[in-house]
Amino acid sequence: KALIQRKAEIRVQFRKVPGAMTMFNSYLPRNELVIRLQPNESVFMRTNVKAPGLMTHPTQNELDLTYKNRYGDVDNPGAYSRLLLEVMRGNQGPFVRKDELRRAWEIFTPLLNELEEKKVKPVPYEYGGRGPKEADELAIKAGYDENTLNLRLKAGPRDNRKGGQYTAQEFDVYVEKSSK
Repeated sequence: KALIQRKAEIRVQFRKVPGAMTMFNSYLPRNELVIRLQPNESVFMRTNVKAPGLMTHPTQNELDLTYKNRYGDVDNPGAYSRLLLEVMRGNQGPFVRKDELRRAWEIFTPLLNELEEKKVKPVPYEYGGRGPKEADELAIKAGYDENTLNLRLKAGPRDNRKGGQYTAQEFDVYVEKSSK
């Protein structure tokens, strides 16, 4: 809540490419597969490639399937609209069964009780920011590459694109840096 962006995505960052530093003589961001759930539903893969030409300059490129670019202005109703439609159709497929719900409560009730007993406070963060710094620290501790994270933040949100093209800010970070 109260973040700079409303975004839900899954990022899979691949391991460092062996021998990349030898070939390109510079830092390369990690390759990533990103599944964006909201806003602007998309699946894209950021990959490092050799820039066109005779020089050996790396550049980061994307294989991109952004729903809006692929399907244009086809109406894509929100999740709640789709659920209400399924209710009216009598389709129970998208909903949780009783046994699943019971099991979920069995798993989470002890956790919720512990949070209450220990009076665990939420980690505060700046209104309108990216969220708690501890979230980035946790991702880095789990193996997410800090330099790739910093490059991504410097490039800014890809939601400002027109027709799938890099924004000027992204171009400077992912393409222009490689030709210097």
